[in-house]
Amino acid sequence: MYISSHKMGYVVTTLALLGHLQKVIAGSFQCQGTCYRGSWFPNSEKVIPDKQMVGFSYKNITTYDQNVCYANCIQDCRCNACQMKDGVCELLDYDRTFKPAFFHSGPGYVYMDLDQQSYQGTSNMVKPGDCYNGCCRSQPCMNGGTCVERCHSPLEKFTCECQNRYTGRVCEKRITECFDIRKLPLQRLSDEGWCVRVVGL
Repeated sequence: MYISSHKMGYVVTTLALLGHLQKVIAGSFQCQGTCYRGSWFPNSEKVIPDKQMVGFSYKNITTYDQNVCYANCIQDCRCNACQMKDGVCELLDYDRTFKPAFFHSGPGYVYMDLDQQSYQGTSNMVKPGDCYNGCCRSQPCMNGGTCVERCHSPLEKFTCECQNRYTGRVCEKRITECFDIRKLPLQRLSDEGWCVRVVGL
């Protein structure tokens, strides 16, 4: 859940973008599970002109408005950062801190880090210590992957446990080469015996 509040006199606008909003009364709210808050636009140090992340764009949106681009990122559980150029907003799987080797000069680009904080809501429906942020309700994992909600960081709201022969952020990539198997975590190698026997790993 993402909450953004703007006060004008006694008017409070509250918008739930992720998870489930349980109650809104006179500007107060109660949420279930893990919630996220922050501004509709990141602080200036989170906005970097003429830089881009290369290779991690998963969705393009047509807009010339940086606010619209960033709003689309905070509404998407998968998004960790976004960038714009020539009226195209790109939502990104990873940010510059997680994949620094792919953060390059990009004349005309404007790169924006996701700027959110997480906090725990109060609800009898979610047991203490359980993770619930609503990010698996949209079933983001592809090709039979299992979605697991994560609540330790706004930069990892869910992970996907992929079926055999699939990998990627949301299990979107089919493994077609034995070389790809070598990149998988060790605990998954045993599930890919069809390739292990071929190359003698």
